[in-house]
Amino acid sequence: MGKRICTAVIGIPLLLLLVWYGGILLNLLLLTAAVIATNEYAKMLKLATTTVLIPLTIFGAITFFTATPLYVAFTIFFMLVGIYLLVVNFETEKIKTLSYLIMAIPYIYLPLWMLGIVRNQSQGFLYVLIILLIPWVTDTGAYFVGLTLGKNKLIPSISPKKTIEGALGGLALCTLVVLTLNYQLDILDFHEAFILAFLGSVLAQTGDLFESAIKRKCNIKDSGNILPGHGGVLDRIDSLLFVVPLGYILFLYFI
Repeated sequence: MGKRICTAVIGIPLLLLLVWYGGILLNLLLLTAAVIATNEYAKMLKLATTTVLIPLTIFGAITFFTATPLYVAFTIFFMLVGIYLLVVNFETEKIKTLSYLIMAIPYIYLPLWMLGIVRNQSQGFLYVLIILLIPWVTDTGAYFVGLTLGKNKLIPSISPKKTIEGALGGLALCTLVVLTLNYQLDILDFHEAFILAFLGSVLAQTGDLFESAIKRKCNIKDSGNILPGHGGVLDRIDSLLFVVPLGYILFLYFI
């Protein structure tokens, strides 16, 4: 717990400073996080990574710093290619490795790229703060409500400690905090803030369960150990990766 607190005390202010500054420093942070998380993802699945991580990193660097909307189209294309390869040639080891790593583009790279795009908007700093807040508050609410009131397991085959009561507690706290914050900042209409908070909390918990399923399949506890007390980078951003696309769509196309 001590390592966990120390990492948070150092990491959270540094992250907020880079989000506030934005620009090239934030893009570098997001690209670094994407590369590390992809490496952790590949290692969890015991994939050969070197020959694919290099072009993925170059691809990420180009798109993160050019901010072209074509990135979304390319990502959707790669996702469809990855799905096709998985379905048609899943038993071929090389194809399986390639398809899993291709899937890292929509899973990891796309949401982090979207986060950088959101930050570039006129109120981008506040937008990103709300997006970051959703998984943090959801996780906090789910932990404490689950710890005190949790009795019914949510999906024990994936995450034995998570409970239905905890999930509902995280959902309730997230909705309450985001609506309260939005009322103070007056960024969104009430219904927009409610949609972002409610669906964002559901997506945050889905993202956490998604990575938990991968870890359960691979029989490991953490994606890595780069963050003392917190595991790997992917462990810290798994919920965020599912929340960002919702915030991206809402902030860029409905405000």
